[in-house]
Amino acid sequence: MMAGESKIVPHPVKAVSAALAPEQEKLVRKLLIDGATFEDVVLTLAAQGHRVPQHVVENYFRSDPELHALRAKRMVE
Repeated sequence: MMAGESKIVPHPVKAVSAALAPEQEKLVRKLLIDGATFEDVVLTLAAQGHRVPQHVVENYFRSDPELHALRAKRMVE
């Protein structure tokens, strides 16, 4: 990369969406809403044959305010 060039970084939600089939993305959302740790999500996906780095799951969660709200609501219930 040359000086002054910026690196294009994919949006975290798009990174997860690109790496997973819709069913797995729904599973990631469900696990996170239900209170799973990022590591738990990675291990669950790995058990299904999907390699997704933990930082991708973390960024996915942190970039989605709706996901935060749903998780917080679930934790209160």
